[in-house]
Amino acid sequence: MSNTDFGYGQRQDKTNKGQGFYGAIKRPDGNVSTELSVGVNMGGKETEIPLLVPGLSKQQVDYLVNADPTAKTFFDKMPKGIMEKAIEHARMRMEMGKPAFATEEDKPVGMP
Repeated sequence: MSNTDFGYGQRQDKTNKGQGFYGAIKRPDGNVSTELSVGVNMGGKETEIPLLVPGLSKQQVDYLVNADPTAKTFFDKMPKGIMEKAIEHARMRMEMGKPAFATEEDKPVGMP
C-alpha cells in the first residue's frame, strides 16, 4: 500500500490519510474530510477503519461531514447503519487482501 502524503494528516497508526472513497468532501467549516477514521474491534484486535465508505446514503454522508467528530455525542447521534456499513465494507476489503482504507488504485465513487 502506498503511503503518499496528500496533505490530509495522519491516522493513529502514523500512516498518511488518503483521498478516501468519495474524494475530498468540503465541510461547513471550510476544511475537508476524506476518511473520518474510527477504531473498532475486528477479530479481537483494535482496527482503524474509514466511516466514509461506498453504500452510505446522502443523509449518512451529510451527518458525517456536518457533525463534529470530536463531540461526545458524535457516536450517540450517528444515524443507524453508518457503523455497520463501515465495518462490513472494511471486512469485505480485508477478506480480499486489501486495506480497509481507499488506496490510489480505488476510483472515487460518486456522492449518493
